[in-house]
Amino acid sequence: MPNVTMTMEDYNAFEGELIISNQTGNDLKTWEWYDIQTWEDGEWHRLDQLTDGLWTDVLYQLPTGESTFFSTNWKTWYGELPSGKYRIVKEIFKTTADEIATYYLAVEFEIN
Repeated sequence: MPNVTMTMEDYNAFEGELIISNQTGNDLKTWEWYDIQTWEDGEWHRLDQLTDGLWTDVLYQLPTGESTFFSTNWKTWYGELPSGKYRIVKEIFKTTADEIATYYLAVEFEIN
């Protein structure tokens, strides 16, 4: 989706802060859920979660023209990440009267 970006500037091996900037002209929404993937053998692979715990079904608003911050602590779900190249994938939604469009944002990061 053009004009919406996700960045992560402050992170370590077990947590990070995501920033979603929405300049689409439309209000968007997201859930708490995110996925962490690792880069291995030239492709992305999903990390297995350590627990089958449930994500909180909280719906977050992403107002147009604003940036929204999300603190993440993936140690609970994925453990402390060893050195490597990763990305976080997050689902966002655009809703209209008769449709829900789903998009995915990703941000890459490295643990040294």
